[in-house]
Amino acid sequence: MFQCYDINIVTALDDTIHDGVYVISLSLGDVTLLYNIDIIAIGAFHALEKDIIVSSASGNSGPLNGTVTNVAPWILTVGASSIDRNITPNSTVFPIKPAPVAAGPSSRGPSFISPDIIKPDVSVPGASILAAWSGARPAMDPSGKFVRVNYAIASGTSFACPHATGTATFIKSVHPSWSPAAIKSAIMTTGRRSLLR
Repeated sequence: MFQCYDINIVTALDDTIHDGVYVISLSLGDVTLLYNIDIIAIGAFHALEKDIIVSSASGNSGPLNGTVTNVAPWILTVGASSIDRNITPNSTVFPIKPAPVAAGPSSRGPSFISPDIIKPDVSVPGASILAAWSGARPAMDPSGKFVRVNYAIASGTSFACPHATGTATFIKSVHPSWSPAAIKSAIMTTGRRSLLR
C-alpha cells in the first residue's frame, strides 16, 4: 500500500485549484476523520469555494458496514459496482448476472461521523476495469509472477472514481454555470439500471 502525506495532498489540491480546473478526481482516502481535521474534506471544501466539484473514492474496506471514507457532504463519494462480464487471459465471460451489484471490497455506509448523510453517493463500475498502469509498480499476472505492463485489469473504488469524474466533467461541459452541488445532485438522481441486464 502506498501512503500520501497530508502536506503532499494539500499541496496537490492547492496546485490543482490554482490551475483553474472545474473537476478534481481524487482516488485516495484513509480512515474517516472529523471534517475539521480530515485533510481531504478540508481541501475539497477549498475546491468547492472555487466552484470545483471533487469526486473521491469511498474506500475498499467492504463489505463491512460503516467503513466508507471521504464522507464530507460536499464530496461526490464513489463506490464500486460490478460489470456484466468477467475478463481473464484470452477469454471473456458475458453476461454475468446480476450486474451491476456492489463490489465486495467497496466500502459501505453509514458514516459514523454523519450517519444521517447516506454515503457513498453513487456506485459506478469499479470491478475488473481495464486501466493504464504505471511501470513503476509491477502488476501480478495470472501465474502469480510480477511483470511490468502498461495496462492491467484492476478493481476497487480508485477505478470507479474516474467514471464518476468523467460524468461530472460531461455535465459541467453541457451546463457550465451549474454549481458542484447541482452537478452532484444530477448524478445522484438520474441513475438507472443498465439496459444490458
